[in-house]
Amino acid sequence: MSEDDLKDIEELKKVLEVVGEKVPPLVTGLLNSVLNKQNAEDYAKQVSSFYKELRESGMSEEHAMELTRSFMESRDPMSVIRKILSDSDIRSDIFSGKKRKAEREEEDEDDEE
Repeated sequence: MSEDDLKDIEELKKVLEVVGEKVPPLVTGLLNSVLNKQNAEDYAKQVSSFYKELRESGMSEEHAMELTRSFMESRDPMSVIRKILSDSDIRSDIFSGKKRKAEREEEDEDDEE
C-alpha cells in the first residue's frame, strides 16, 4: 500500500469519526422536531391557513394547491435537508480522497502515453 493510500485511509477515518459524532444528534433533533405533536399541529394550522387565504383572495383551487405544496415543502425539515444534500457536493466531498486517487491514476496513465 502506497503512502498516498495510507493518507487517504487516515483522512477517511477522520471524516467517519466526525460523521459518527455529529450525525446522530442531528438526526435525533430532526426526528424530534418532525414527530413532535405540537409542531405537527402548528404545521397543519399554518398550511391550512395559507391555503384558505389563497382561496379567499380569489385564487383558483389548482393554483392554490400548487402554492400550498411549495409552502409545505419549504417548511418540512426533511424536504429542506433533501434539497440541501441534492444541491451540494457533499457526496463528492466525502469521497474526495477516492477522487484524488482516481485523478492521480489518470495523470499517471497520461504520463505513460
